[in-house]
Amino acid sequence: ELRMVMLLYWSGSNPYRSYRLLAPFFFKRHDTSSNSTTYAGLPYYVHLSPSSKTVYVPPVYIERGAEVSRTGVPPFFWHGRVGPKGHAKITSYLLPLYFYESRADHRKLFTPVGGYVKTADSLQALWGPVYVNNNRSARSVVALPFFVNVLDRVERTRTTVTPLGGL
Repeated sequence: ELRMVMLLYWSGSNPYRSYRLLAPFFFKRHDTSSNSTTYAGLPYYVHLSPSSKTVYVPPVYIERGAEVSRTGVPPFFWHGRVGPKGHAKITSYLLPLYFYESRADHRKLFTPVGGYVKTADSLQALWGPVYVNNNRSARSVVALPFFVNVLDRVERTRTTVTPLGGL
């Protein structure tokens, strides 16, 4: 079934989906196979299904589902989780205050005063004047101009330097 009025209003349906359009203010589509409905217009977008909900009313974006949770005001704020709880991929930021990302055994955090990158077997961090690099073969700690310490795990040596001298 198809109806149209002066190209402003249009509606149609078949056994799989139905449509309604009042250009440019309102659009509705219902998909019977997935039991999902989408609404859209100039200032909004909404998608509803049995497994998830998505709403975008600029500048706010919200999405919720069994293995997804996203909230944001891009590009200034975002928090997103995708995947099962406990093993999810996470991205979060509030610009310019921080950026955080977590993927399996890999994490990153960046702030105006420092940050880190951590994997299963290494850590690199910079917080103000302090730098740390720790991995399987070596560990370095630097706090300039006060202290430098390097441990070489392969050669089994340690070097320490301070303003008073080195060891």
